[in-house]
Amino acid sequence: MHIIIAYDVEAKHTEKFKKICQIYLTRVQNSVFEGDIEKADLMRLTDSLRREAKENETIRVWITSRILDTIRIGISKDLENGII
Repeated sequence: MHIIIAYDVEAKHTEKFKKICQIYLTRVQNSVFEGDIEKADLMRLTDSLRREAKENETIRVWITSRILDTIRIGISKDLENGII
């Protein structure tokens, strides 16, 4: 399955969430990741994120059966290397 994850967490927690998501997915925006994932890995990923999330932090997961068509507008960054 293909998933997209976005999170809104306190600044001091972003690095933790980024490291967890990067195990399974590709970073496409500062707090947005996407990729193909097996159901068992999705469960591990969401369990890890759930354990780290504080009461006022949110995580949203979109699950699709295929890769969605996307339109990119603007200059994109190479988030892995910090290159614009």
